[in-house]
Order: sequence, then structure tokens, then C-alpha cells
Amino acid sequence: MAKGLTKFFENKLILVVPIILILSSCGMSWMKSHTLFGNDQVATPEIDLESGTYNADQYVTISCATPGATIYYTTDDSDPITSAHVYLDAVEVKGQGNVVSLKAIAIKEGMAPSEVSATRQYTIDYDMLPQVLFSPEEDTFDHDITVTMSVAADGADIYYTLDGTTPTKDSTKYAGGSIAVAGHGTSVILKAIATKDQMQDSIVSTGVYTISYNQIANITFNPTGGTFSLDQNVAMGTPTAGATVHYTTDGSTPTDQSPIYSSAVLVAGHGTVMTIKAMATKTGMLDSAVTSETYTINYNQVSTPQFSVPGAVYATDQSVSLSDATVGSVIHYTTNGTTPTSGSPIYSGAISVAGHGTTMTIKAMATKGFMLDSP
Repeated sequence: MAKGLTKFFENKLILVVPIILILSSCGMSWMKSHTLFGNDQVATPEIDLESGTYNADQYVTISCATPGATIYYTTDDSDPITSAHVYLDAVEVKGQGNVVSLKAIAIKEGMAPSEVSATRQYTIDYDMLPQVLFSPEEDTFDHDITVTMSVAADGADIYYTLDGTTPTKDSTKYAGGSIAVAGHGTSVILKAIATKDQMQDSIVSTGVYTISYNQIANITFNPTGGTFSLDQNVAMGTPTAGATVHYTTDGSTPTDQSPIYSSAVLVAGHGTVMTIKAMATKTGMLDSAVTSETYTINYNQVSTPQFSVPGAVYATDQSVSLSDATVGSVIHYTTNGTTPTSGSPIYSGAISVAGHGTTMTIKAMATKGFMLDSP
């Protein structure tokens, strides 16, 4: 019997021991859980910025009321775990169009992990800068101009191009001052944008500037060309104030290197033929067209002197007077039959032909300035 009981208890002990071990194991597991977490849970992290759309970069602070707790967070709406970002400083939410879904959890040794915070979603949508303004506005101008640019936003930078391409931050930066648009036929396509940190670039501003100079009025001549019996002083001019007149007298085409007109051009001498060509120049204007006039000088001839007594044989002494129909002419004469010139004696009174047997051949011619000598 005793032997049987002993065998029974031996068998029972074999059965009981595992039960005790199981209970012991459960007790240890419970004790371990109690030791790690106790009865406390870490406070749920608090995110200081409400969800919303913001027009500037944001710096989001996460805090936990449980001292010594470590905060972990994610920005893609996934649940944070200990492999997520460790919160050390404000979370940056920056950049146009950026969308962040922020979640956080706090963990501390010996306490149950916190609940996951409610998701906070942030969208960054910067304000757009106003367009760049040009002064003057685009147009076609008859003179060289300078263009300035401005934008109604403090601290904004302006970038521009002059060839019609779209400007970027790699384009030329406007440093103030003015942009020259100069030269007849010049056409500039000015494009500009404004940029500033934490603002959207402005819409591209475009201005087309064309320079088309006016042309200087043509030269006028006084007198105009023709055939003249007297020498001429030819005056030249243009109605365009401030223009410089250049001319030639040999028929060649004048340029801005030709002589500059400053006083009347003399066209003198019988038989002279002169072609005057002229053009005018002025900075900021197109040269005038070349105009020309031709002048021919053909003097009139002095009338032939007249004798008061015709040549003949006379029985008495004679007094011969000379006259000329051309007013202002001077009569030169000889009495020895030679041909008179402008160097011969000047007639001033009647010539006496006296004495028996006297034979006198009187020859006379008349001269006057700007006229051909008489026959």
C-alpha cells in the first residue's frame, strides 16, 4: 500500500511539477510586465500647430507631458515606431506645394508607450509675387531709350532676359539702374520675373521695345539749281533743328565725313558748272536723303561800244565820243589800230582827231564785272 501510494505520489509529482512550473512562468511574465510598465502610460505627444494650409514655411513643435520620454514621429501619415525619426528639434515643413502628415508617439522605459497622436496635416502654398513693372512700357520709339524695372515687394530679386527666352534664377540679375535700348532698327524682347524666399515666383512680364528713328528732313537749296548770268552764293539748310549738313561740289555722294556746311557756297565764273550734293546727320535720327542741284554760270555780254562819229574821211577835225548801252560798263580803247583789252586806256572823254592828213583808227571794247567783255 505504502509502496503503491509512494508510486502514486511519485506519479502525481510528475504531474504536479509541470503545473507549478507553468504557474511560476506566468507569475514571472506578469511580474516582468509589471516591472517594465507598472500601472502608468506615457502621455500622448502634443503637436503645437493646427492642421491647415500656410503661406510660409512652418516649424512644428512636439512636446510630451511625461518627463524623460522620447518622442518618435513620421511625416508620411504612417504610424511612428522606434525606427522613425527621433524628435530633437522643431519639425520643418517647408517648400512650395509640400504636404506633410505628422504623427508622433512617446516612449519611456518602465511605462507603457503613449497613444499615437492625432494626425496633423500641413500644406505649404506660398503667396505669389506681383509682376515686374517696366518703365517705360513697351512701345515703338523714335529715339534711344533706357528701361527700368521694379516690383512691389520688399526684398524681391528680379531676373531678366533680352532675347525673348523665359528668365530663371540663372538669368541675369537686375541690379538696378537702367537697360539701354538704342540704335535704329533695334528690337528687344525684355522678359523678367521676381523671386523671393518663401514666395512663388511672379508671372513672367514681357515688354517688346523697338527703336525706329525719324529721318532728317531733306536739304533745301537757295537758290535752286539753274543757269545764271551772275555768280551765285548757294545757301543750304534743313528744317530739322540741330542737324549737321555735309556736302560735296564735285558730284560725289556726300557722307558724314564730307565737309560741313557753314556758309554759302560760291558758284562763280563764266562757264562754271557745279553740282552740289548734300545730306544731313543728327544723333538719334536717320540721315536725310541725298539731294542735289546743278548750277551753270553763263555771263551776259556787255554791249558793243558805239561811236558818235562813224569812221570816214573828213574835211574838218573831228571829236569822237564813245558810249555803251550796258549801264556801268567801262570802255577801253586804242587809237593805233591794236586790239584793246581791259588794260588799255579807259575812255573818259571825247577823242580828238585833228590835223590835215591825220589818220586814226580807234578800237574800243567795254567791260563790266560778272559780264563777258563786249565785242
